[in-house]
Amino acid sequence: MAIVLLVATLVLRAPRFGDPNLHVDEIFYLQVGDLMWNGALPFVDVWDRKPIGLFLLFGAIRLLGGDGIVQYQLVASGFAFGTAIVVAQLARRMGVSNLAAGAAGFIYLTGLAALGGYGGQSPVFYNLFVAGAALLTLRALDAPDRGGLTSAGVLAMALCGIAIQIKYTAVFEGCFFGALLAWRAWRAFGLAAAVRAAALFALCGIGPTGAAAAYYAAVGELQAFWFANFVSIGLRPPATPDQVHVRLTRIGLTLLPLLVCTVVAFAAVRWEGLRGGKLGTYHLVLGWLAVALGGFFLLGTYYWHYALPLLVPLSLAAAPFFERSLIGPASVLLVAFWNAVLIGYPDERPSTSRQQIAELTSAVSQNLNGRCLFMFDGPPAVDYLSGACHLTPYVFPYHLSLAVEETGLGVDPLTELRRILLARPGVIVSSSVPVMDPNRSARAFLYAVLARDYRLVGSYPAKRRHYQVYALRPKR
Repeated sequence: MAIVLLVATLVLRAPRFGDPNLHVDEIFYLQVGDLMWNGALPFVDVWDRKPIGLFLLFGAIRLLGGDGIVQYQLVASGFAFGTAIVVAQLARRMGVSNLAAGAAGFIYLTGLAALGGYGGQSPVFYNLFVAGAALLTLRALDAPDRGGLTSAGVLAMALCGIAIQIKYTAVFEGCFFGALLAWRAWRAFGLAAAVRAAALFALCGIGPTGAAAAYYAAVGELQAFWFANFVSIGLRPPATPDQVHVRLTRIGLTLLPLLVCTVVAFAAVRWEGLRGGKLGTYHLVLGWLAVALGGFFLLGTYYWHYALPLLVPLSLAAAPFFERSLIGPASVLLVAFWNAVLIGYPDERPSTSRQQIAELTSAVSQNLNGRCLFMFDGPPAVDYLSGACHLTPYVFPYHLSLAVEETGLGVDPLTELRRILLARPGVIVSSSVPVMDPNRSARAFLYAVLARDYRLVGSYPAKRRHYQVYALRPKR
């Protein structure tokens, strides 16, 4: 099973190895990890609202050498493979056959690609920790004594704590598993034991985040840490009804075959039960799925890759259907084919993307003339590979250029943009067609300055967009 899942991982993900423009998010994570090795402190010197654990992970990947692009994609593939293995182990604990368990792991891998997880999106990494925590929770629930429950529970909550420091939405699953463990302690050993166990489990779950907060407090930047991690997300405006409709429709259509399999599996288990009678494990999976869905809907933005955490419990919940003779294997092939069609697999050409980014990076580097780069709207890979200096902590291109971030940064984007342009960056990269609803006042101000002080070097394609490179004119 492991060999089959490893081959599936490589077949599904290898066509994209080396693409420097897979997704703006993950290349930015790599850039922050690289900047940390040069002394940059996240949330202070380079701003984002992701947990520090994610940037530490990408910083560790930089130790693998090269430019880090193929390296992070290989590491992400290892995490995807590991998660598929744990999914199969969890499915076996439900009592399904080896074939159906392997199918659940395979469906997880195909779903990753279909929802934008073919690279290094944060759920590709933290899904492994959450799935591992689920497996340990099951072992803790089956433990015959208090020591077994406590040791397995501590490990499960520690994994949840690590997952939370990769993305905070893992807190929902962590609370769910922790509540189950406390309930088990109460039923087996009494209320006092349950209270002590709950306190210990909570401490393990919050430990990594507490350690990060303590570090920032020690260096005098606790306020910056607190705002970026816990305040800023609540200051962004909610998605519009049209955006919600489009995004949920896209996610729903992507997951539709797997959702059908899950519903049919649930009905079959309700009607016939499970082989081996392991309904408790299946009920845990259903509870996990409900909690993951709750976390997904609570966020309210519904970006495509935000549905990636749903894949593990969905694949598990559908597993009993996969062992049905004929119709089960056929459904696996149907779901896999559906996911392949959605991403146009295997029509991927990393060489083309590398060439496009190389040309854009070359145009930037040749015109910097010892000055800094300002990426208003462009691929973070160009910023990262150019090695240029920055004039602002808001290195991610879309923090200052999109309307959705106008109220979520803690600074006025237009004021920050004026400050940057007064410092006269050597090169500015933008796009004539914004990727999303733009910050119109910032965009109008930028283009007024570009018309006065900059010359257009050229327009360069990258994936489905075109970017313009502007070089600073010499002062008269």
